[in-house]
Amino acid sequence: MILILPDPPELVTFDRDPGDANYINLSIASKALLIVTRDTDLLDLMWDTDAAGVKIRADYPGFRVLTPPAFLDELRAGQP
Repeated sequence: MILILPDPPELVTFDRDPGDANYINLSIASKALLIVTRDTDLLDLMWDTDAAGVKIRADYPGFRVLTPPAFLDELRAGQP
């Protein structure tokens, strides 16, 4: 299935890197809730010390950001 969302709704804001907000909003709007990246701003969202990440994960409990190796580890374990 292919889902095209040319202009995903702005569900969250990400003040420290507004360009990354597009990826966050696209993942949430498409119900993917998983971003695989090496971008440290996005990866920091998974830390409990990151206020923006805590809020996003509270509002969208399935939201996750993984590094490519962590994603492959989950695939191998059958856990994505």
